[in-house]
Amino acid sequence: MARPCWHWKVASCWALKAMLCVRNCRPWSTTARKLVLNMNNIEYIDSAELGTLIEAHLNAKSQGASLKLCHLRSKLQEVLQITRLATVFQVCNTEAGAVASFSV
Repeated sequence: MARPCWHWKVASCWALKAMLCVRNCRPWSTTARKLVLNMNNIEYIDSAELGTLIEAHLNAKSQGASLKLCHLRSKLQEVLQITRLATVFQVCNTEAGAVASFSV
């Protein structure tokens, strides 16, 4: 039985923090073990928000789930490169590409 993929278009860094906060939402603790975050609306991310993404990645991984990012703007791509987090997060150009990459 295929597990569903949970998609979320991130509206802002504040919404990202609220959604990914372990106390508030655990999409990977349901039947969905595949999580795609559409980051198209994120123009800036600070260290605290980056920490939230890392925490989400680690929590998802510890639950046997996968978290992928898509539609990263150039500034966010640059931050991931500078911090060497580009090797930690799975990044896809499009949401469809992220979903399709789960089956590979």
